[in-house]
Amino acid sequence: MKGKNDELTNEMKSAKKEYYRNYRRQNPDKYKDAQKRFWQRKAEQKLNSNK
Repeated sequence: MKGKNDELTNEMKSAKKEYYRNYRRQNPDKYKDAQKRFWQRKAEQKLNSNK
């Protein structure tokens, strides 16, 4: 049985998802740049860990 905290948590998750969805729509360049930096860092970490 779900309690009040579970419902609140689901509402908070939904609000967060909606906020970030709107942010990505309104700032596509910033979002793309951030994704590029993230994957660049991951690639560098992988290369450095294989040495």
